[in-house]
Order: sequence, then C-alpha cells, then structure tokens
Amino acid sequence: MADAPLPERRRAPRRRVLKAARILIDKKSVISCTVRNVSDTGGRLEVASLLGIPEVFELEIAGEPRRPARRVWVSSSGIGVDFAA
Repeated sequence: MADAPLPERRRAPRRRVLKAARILIDKKSVISCTVRNVSDTGGRLEVASLLGIPEVFELEIAGEPRRPARRVWVSSSGIGVDFAA
C-alpha cells in the first residue's frame, strides 16, 4: 500500500526554477546561493554551507529586486524562506 501524499501547506503554489541569488547580511556580507523553487510568498534556497546564515536577511534573486526573507526551515543542503519577513 502506497503512502498518501502530504497535504500542501504553502500559502501559494511554488514553481521550480534554477536561478542564481545572493543572501545579503548586514549590507557587508554576501552568501551565494541557488533558488530551486519559488512563489510569491517563499522559496527553497540551495547553499554550499549553512554557516553564518541568519534568521532574517535580504535576498537578491538574479533579475529581481531585493526582498526581505526569513529562514523557516533548514536541511543539510538548503533552507526554506518566507518573504513576509
């Protein structure tokens, strides 16, 4: 018997992307990352290291304006962010 899929809890549907982005910290430090999926309300970022990524930061996705982001979950290779920071 197959497991039933988990119900979707996101406020907006996500679309898969592969975009370069930068995590901006205190207007001094920058961490490069890749956006793997995104919606109007959040996304999943792939990062080389989780070290030094604060709970709240600005995210700059290539070709888009900067926006505030809040870290909502962490895995071994990435973070989930909410844009309602």
